[in-house]
Amino acid sequence: MIRHSLNSMEMAGHGLQTTVADVLGWLAAGMSPEEILADHPEFTEEDIRACLAYEGLATVARKRTDIAALSCKYGVKRLRLFGSALRPDWDAKASDLDFLAEFGPPPPGINLFDQQFGLQVDLEQLLGRAVDVVDWAAAKRPHFRLSAEAGALEVYAA
Repeated sequence: MIRHSLNSMEMAGHGLQTTVADVLGWLAAGMSPEEILADHPEFTEEDIRACLAYEGLATVARKRTDIAALSCKYGVKRLRLFGSALRPDWDAKASDLDFLAEFGPPPPGINLFDQQFGLQVDLEQLLGRAVDVVDWAAAKRPHFRLSAEAGALEVYAA
């Protein structure tokens, strides 16, 4: 079972708590899933697949300080991650990162267009993948608002 927040992503089970970030770190360092399973017999192949499913969340968690700086630069009051990055259907090759942004007044020298799309471009450069930024004030469909908000995870708040 995976329990997640930006502060802690824990893989719980078998009387053990290991962070998903640990497993992703081992994979990034070049360990194969087979080597991880050999070193940690308490894990299963399903555990490794579950960790990989949360790679999007781990990417955002690693860059949280930089995301906060961008949020300040663009006058973001609140930024939340939602969508596939928080679900097991995350596809490391194809999925983008979806954010809900609540903007304050644009900072000096930044217009409304640059406030949203400058943030999007800078997040894409920082995170190394496609990003969608939804302006929460412009999201009017009740079904979308309910569904997005129910599964959203706060990344930044001013």
